[in-house]
Amino acid sequence: MGKAVLLPSEHDRLVREHALKLLRDGYSVQARLGGWFEAPTPIHGYRPDIYATKNGKQVVVEIAKGSVDWPKTSALERFSQENPHIEVRIISSDGTESLASDAKAAEQRQRFLIAIAKLLGVNPTKDSILSEALLCPPWLLNEIVEQIVHSDGSIHLSLIGFNRLMLNCRRPLASEHFFHWLFSNVSTVDAFERAVDTYRVHAMWTFGNFKFAYRQFATCSQAELEQLKAKVAQRTPELYQARSRFTEIAEIPENDLPLLGYLSSAQLDVLFFLDSIVGTVVSPNDLLAQVEKLPPTARTCITEALRKRDTSDLNNLRIEIHRETDALFERQETARQVGRQNTLRYLSIPYIDVYVATSMRDPEDFLSQHRFTNQVFENESLKDLNLRYFDPTLSYVDDRVTKGVIECLMLQRASVTLYNAGATDTMGKDSELAATLAQGKPVIVYVPEGTDKLDRRADTFRLDHPLGLQIDHDTGVAHGVLVARTPEKCAELLRGILLNTLDMRIRHEGGLYLLEEHTTGSVLRVVTDDALLTHTFWTYFRHHQDGNERDG
Repeated sequence: MGKAVLLPSEHDRLVREHALKLLRDGYSVQARLGGWFEAPTPIHGYRPDIYATKNGKQVVVEIAKGSVDWPKTSALERFSQENPHIEVRIISSDGTESLASDAKAAEQRQRFLIAIAKLLGVNPTKDSILSEALLCPPWLLNEIVEQIVHSDGSIHLSLIGFNRLMLNCRRPLASEHFFHWLFSNVSTVDAFERAVDTYRVHAMWTFGNFKFAYRQFATCSQAELEQLKAKVAQRTPELYQARSRFTEIAEIPENDLPLLGYLSSAQLDVLFFLDSIVGTVVSPNDLLAQVEKLPPTARTCITEALRKRDTSDLNNLRIEIHRETDALFERQETARQVGRQNTLRYLSIPYIDVYVATSMRDPEDFLSQHRFTNQVFENESLKDLNLRYFDPTLSYVDDRVTKGVIECLMLQRASVTLYNAGATDTMGKDSELAATLAQGKPVIVYVPEGTDKLDRRADTFRLDHPLGLQIDHDTGVAHGVLVARTPEKCAELLRGILLNTLDMRIRHEGGLYLLEEHTTGSVLRVVTDDALLTHTFWTYFRHHQDGNERDG
């Protein structure tokens, strides 16, 4: 791999300068600068540094760090030839600026070899596209490729020719069923690139290492290949549609939902405490004096509880408190009994499709969470699937430890976690997010629209959150989260996950291959192209799996 000439800090400085100059010149600007600008859309699997528009004119700017960026600049040159109305500027590491339209786009042979490099998971350079993998001398590679790729973009690829390439690139020979799955109908370089992209999505979804993925896919049996393909293949909805409707869980009146909470049902505790205070004083002035002696938090709660009450007659005040307490306690016990019964139902139903994770501390949390859950699962895109989901607002047990154990079980049984991020992070729901990813299961993070703060919070989960990328403990694959901004989008993504219809695309950025869900820009899988990190990670991961890891 070519050594970068520009340091990341110098590269980012140049991107900032060019982005701000375009902004000053009246352009609308997207730029790869963290949260300062909206990021540009990827082009042929690479996100350019800048995309700007003004009065119908479109400009793409790429600051090349050095030869390491050759595959990216090559893709932009090709894009420029495909879209001559868009100005694509390439600024080299020495500051020289050129138009991509003036460059000669990668020829058919180069495009074919770049696709082979992508299939193998190696980083191509302009001087030697397969340098990291190639065993044979360049003349032999040219001889093999000339028999496959023709100048008009057509190719004649046989299993024998493909395996000659694999042998000379340090890879095992591919099986006939693997070859026919991907390449049986391929007759052009365009079609070959699309087939490689299809394979790479499968490889990244299933494995965390392109070299290992190729070995598994290319050398397994026909039955094993079908199992691997099924992990990404679209599923029929009939499996879900054949179920009965999900009606086992009883509803609780919305206004009574907060009474299920260990923290949010504190209203009763305030009434009990207020009753005790009123019972120990002899006059209204004595009551006020006693309240003033309370600790600050207790004083605030009791003062608020007394604010709209007539304190001139203490006997009537106690009668009012008792009446209110009895009514509220009856409502609470009724709601909790339904919640206890629902918990038993959740424990006994045969499967849980979705675990809904959230933190409910205030009464409003219960109401907003319940409404959100209903908006998601009553959405038209999910109604026909008859999904079973764990709604924490309708479940209750009498102690928090048992509640924690039950929720751990629900989390383990569910296929997907739907995480309502709320305004702040909490240890409980963050742990549930991380635990789901560590089991190799998908997570949808819901951050509502509405404010700049929420926009930044959504970007944090999508790009920067420390728990937003976790390693599957069984496979070592790095799993990321899907970020949705509306209940409707949550429902759409849930359907896409369960039926394997998500639109997933691969791009390369910052030394990483990123498998993204296209409509949200959420990163679902990550593979590093750092050779040392790759070797070290998988060596120690498998060493640990084999039970050989020891202290010291």
